[in-house]
Amino acid sequence: MDEPVRTKEGFTVHKALTTTKKGYIEFEIEVPSKDQSVPLLDRLEMLITNQAQNQPSNELQSATQGRTNDIYSVYNNSQFALELVKLEETHPQRRKEMKIGVMYCKKGQILPSDMFQNKMTEESDSQFSKFINLMGHEIQLEDWNGYKGDMGNKGKTYYEKWRDIDIIYHVAPMLNAEGHRRLIGNDICVVFFLEEGEDVFFIPTHLSNLGTVPQVHAVIQPVGNNYRVAFFSNINIKPFGPAVPEELLTPEEMKNIVLTKAHNGLLMTKYCPPINRLFFVPRGEFLEGIIAKFPYESKKARKAREKEERKLLQDQGGEKLILKTIAAKQLAIPKEKLEHTSPFLMVSILDQKEKTKPIKATAFPVWNAEFIFSLVGVNEVYDDLQIVCLDHNNHAEYLGEVKFTLKDVREKAKIHMNEVSPGTHNNPDWYPLLKRGSNETIGHVYLKFSLLEYAEEPNKQEKNLEKDKVVLTKVPKSAKGGNDKSTRRLSM
Repeated sequence: MDEPVRTKEGFTVHKALTTTKKGYIEFEIEVPSKDQSVPLLDRLEMLITNQAQNQPSNELQSATQGRTNDIYSVYNNSQFALELVKLEETHPQRRKEMKIGVMYCKKGQILPSDMFQNKMTEESDSQFSKFINLMGHEIQLEDWNGYKGDMGNKGKTYYEKWRDIDIIYHVAPMLNAEGHRRLIGNDICVVFFLEEGEDVFFIPTHLSNLGTVPQVHAVIQPVGNNYRVAFFSNINIKPFGPAVPEELLTPEEMKNIVLTKAHNGLLMTKYCPPINRLFFVPRGEFLEGIIAKFPYESKKARKAREKEERKLLQDQGGEKLILKTIAAKQLAIPKEKLEHTSPFLMVSILDQKEKTKPIKATAFPVWNAEFIFSLVGVNEVYDDLQIVCLDHNNHAEYLGEVKFTLKDVREKAKIHMNEVSPGTHNNPDWYPLLKRGSNETIGHVYLKFSLLEYAEEPNKQEKNLEKDKVVLTKVPKSAKGGNDKSTRRLSM
């Protein structure tokens, strides 16, 4: 995963890799951006967790195209995390160091053996000298205590610190024949500098002269004060970003494009023969060893464990939500069914569930019920407080629902508890009941939220509900349009 490759409404789109011992598969994953304050990895974790719990969202299914079905769910304990840290320390995916070979290609040169004859002592090398000093700065190896990229302790070379990565350049004109064989012959990435004025770069037909390791190559040519760049790689490596602009690049743009391409190419070669046997296979075996230590946890076992863990935490106290479900109005109940209707509310947060008593024969039920829910273990963004209105007399017929995230609950509680704007209203609010799967309003529910602090007991916070109770009054006939029970209205 890296920075998003693009954005779309409600999502950021990232590239991801899923790997096997034989290679890798690249795909895109859409991560909900419903709350940018939540770190990307946390949002991604919730995506994966939902999939592992067999609760896939439509967004996840379309984004991953089913590739997360092989998620291996294990018990999330500290030892497992330490094993993953050890994996990254032993077989890190992130590169901290890079070695890049640099070849100087004069006009008409095709064979690497001809390029190896070029030196930096000629006056015509000013363009190449300008280029290599742009890519890094010269160091004396005998005085250098940092990363040396297998250069030894004698002579000179070029070094650059780029995005916290130490880069050593194996500059062919500065090396002898042994250096060409030992260093550039083992460099995965090799850059060819082409003199200005050369119309065509002929890809060397004898790249084997560079050794069997090189797989990622860049061609750079100065054009006035700017540069033209191109890239090619061995056929066993799949395409990798970033895309290269067709227009000329400024010196700084050229440097960043070349180093980014080189870095991404070096990462890609880890998953392709022959380099994969040095990195990916050992990493895969290490990961399989970790999996063997931590048995697979079934969905049923995980739910039972999480429920027990939450209960233990909740028994120790913690923040609580006091929800007052006062009334509902304008429920979408046909008049012919009204006498046989008994609306009630089902309220739930995770495995905590409560319900009001059913109120008979009305589309304007009044419950005046209060429930207390523990908020310990509830995710602020992804776990919902769900309120569903049902008909008790008609096989729990659906009458609408409303959902709140814990973040929503906190914001509404601050308003209801008079914390946002002291002196403003401290009353409940009407919230729309929506039809499942749409934004169509099919009723309203009258609610009030408040929070109970950690050190307080519920009985100390309970207040008389009289001030929140709904008073039923008959509406004048001119406004009612009838005298049956369905014409009774709520006055607040």
